[in-house]
Amino acid sequence: MFQSDISARISRGNMGDEVPPMVRVVDAYKSFAQSVVLNDLNMTVPTGKIYALLGPSGCGKTVLLNCILGLRPLDDGYIKLEISKRTSIGYMPQDVGLSPDFTIRETLEFYGRVYDINALDLNVRINELATVLELLDMNLKIKQLSGGEQRRVSLSVTMLHGPKLLLLDEPTVGVDPVLSLKIWEYLVRTARSGVTVIITTHYVEEARMAHLVGMMRDGELLVEESPAQLMTKQRVNTLEHAFLQLSKQQQLDILQRKKGSFLRRKRKSKQLEEIFEPGGKFKKHRLIAQLIKNYIIMKRNLTMFCLMLLLPFTLSFLQREAYAGLPKLKIALVSEELDLEGENLCHQSREYFSTDDFNCTTAAPFTCLLLQSFRESIDTIIYDDEEGAKAAVLTNKVWGMLHVPSNFTNTLTQLVLYGVSFLGSAETDQLLGLVTIDAHLDSSNFIINQWLRKKLTDRYQFFVKTLAVSCGLPDNYATVPVRIMDPIHGQSDPTLTESILPAFLSSWCFYLTLLFTTGAVMMEKSVGLVERNMVAGMTYLETVVAHTVFQTVLIAVQKGIMLAIFYAFYNETLLGSKTLAVVLLFAIEAVGVAYGFFITEVCSCERLITYNAVSSLNVIFIISGLLWPTEGAHFVMKSVYWAVPISPAVDAYKTIALRGQGLDNYIVAKGFVSCAAWIAIFSLGTFLSLLRIHSSDAEFTQNKSNDEHCGSY
Repeated sequence: MFQSDISARISRGNMGDEVPPMVRVVDAYKSFAQSVVLNDLNMTVPTGKIYALLGPSGCGKTVLLNCILGLRPLDDGYIKLEISKRTSIGYMPQDVGLSPDFTIRETLEFYGRVYDINALDLNVRINELATVLELLDMNLKIKQLSGGEQRRVSLSVTMLHGPKLLLLDEPTVGVDPVLSLKIWEYLVRTARSGVTVIITTHYVEEARMAHLVGMMRDGELLVEESPAQLMTKQRVNTLEHAFLQLSKQQQLDILQRKKGSFLRRKRKSKQLEEIFEPGGKFKKHRLIAQLIKNYIIMKRNLTMFCLMLLLPFTLSFLQREAYAGLPKLKIALVSEELDLEGENLCHQSREYFSTDDFNCTTAAPFTCLLLQSFRESIDTIIYDDEEGAKAAVLTNKVWGMLHVPSNFTNTLTQLVLYGVSFLGSAETDQLLGLVTIDAHLDSSNFIINQWLRKKLTDRYQFFVKTLAVSCGLPDNYATVPVRIMDPIHGQSDPTLTESILPAFLSSWCFYLTLLFTTGAVMMEKSVGLVERNMVAGMTYLETVVAHTVFQTVLIAVQKGIMLAIFYAFYNETLLGSKTLAVVLLFAIEAVGVAYGFFITEVCSCERLITYNAVSSLNVIFIISGLLWPTEGAHFVMKSVYWAVPISPAVDAYKTIALRGQGLDNYIVAKGFVSCAAWIAIFSLGTFLSLLRIHSSDAEFTQNKSNDEHCGSY
């Protein structure tokens, strides 16, 4: 009943005036590497008819559809369509190609905006399709639907704008037979109105309901006839048996061909003109549709959005608290001046030190004053003997050991108070040996070792100065003859945090935008949205602008959080223009966005994109000055440092924040120029990659993120 009813409808649909074919494919040839996908294929699809394209997986059906859509060029041959605009086509991909977070109504409304359908007509069309395709609850999300229900929604999107040509890839897979009948009835009614339908199906017998059947195998079209004529010629009762006989005949023909003739050299395509009129004009209604789509996705993933805002908040606090200040490390001190009472002696009442020439206000022994001076910056612990102190160093209880000789006070008095000029050279050498403090430090950590050396030297000089003043000598008596004046740039006592903050902010602004851009684009590619939107008329520029606008709002909030934490809450140093600093960070983020679009086109899957993003972060952290000053790099690294993305921008931010300079400064100007240059380079690279994908022999895939294109382990 199902078959005869449809056949009768089709027979009535065959009557009418002769019109030019909707689709003509002539001598189509396409190969990838050494694999021929289309081999001199000729195909004619009459206007207002249903054309069923049959063939096993991998025979070239999808590639042929992509060539008809203008997504892939032919190596040879040409395609002629009776329509000139891609928006006159309704394309249903084999994958669902819908956003899983959208409801059915939101999905149809999105494509209604893309096709610029007015609200009244769109509502009527949605209700009509919902009735035909039995879409009962329009508020269900796509991810809540079964596979068959998702394909029905996909089909409704395909027919939403009333296209003149429908390309349907497996529209009835997983669909209830009764509903499948309704779909075919609807397609027949659609064909009567002049719409041409090309449909691929795995249900061979279902193709009886089409006006014409094309059977493909190994890139060749074996036959193109009406189902009834085909079965009559092959003297069989089913299309499946007809396909089997044609496949056997093709196999015999292949064996009779000379070796190598099946693979011929590719020639220039005979496609003298584009299949479609240039339609790359920027349209506001498509941009608005994309912006609304991004907003809905964000709203449906509110937890993820909050995590995006929490990430810079967390990173900022972690960075500031991890580098909160200089450490007060433990160090062991062994003094032979102190008796068995040890440090207790320093807390007892002692007489001031005095000589015939000096009356000091410091009590002996001077080890107590030395200990007090060291403890201003270093947690100094008294040990009774050297063995115990060294054992403490070996067991990581302290970072070093100091040894004070037994005659430290008397010897230091002669050297400091009387000066070496009153002593002979031999006597001076002997006294210097008696007053020298031996320091045995743990050098396993370079930064801590250097910090300890500096602090020990500074505190010892402070100790000698204090001793000299207490004995009536000038306060500059024991100082090094180098005066550190007020700094030209920065503060007198700079902190580690303010030194690395420019690199930290710049690196994370770049990486976060890179991360979110690649994530958003690859999400759309993974579900087939990009391809479907391009067929619907969406241009790449509109997609980029929509993502950029959305990312700009997001990163503005993220950047505001980070800047507020560092400069408002922690009161970090920002000497230059706040506006200029913010603009520079926006420029760095623009580089991240441009780089994100670039690697999503160059890399074929999410795994490669992840590797690329993480590697980029590591490189930037290493060479941006976050871990070590760039001035300490090897001369070869210094010679290429300027060419690394955002590295000059880091220097520019340092110059703005810590030196108070503006655009008239060469380093600041170079930072902005570098950002502009890399935005241009990545944008050009993305454009060239799109051209390569469109015109080269690189294999077209509906889902570039599939792991099968990344290789396997």
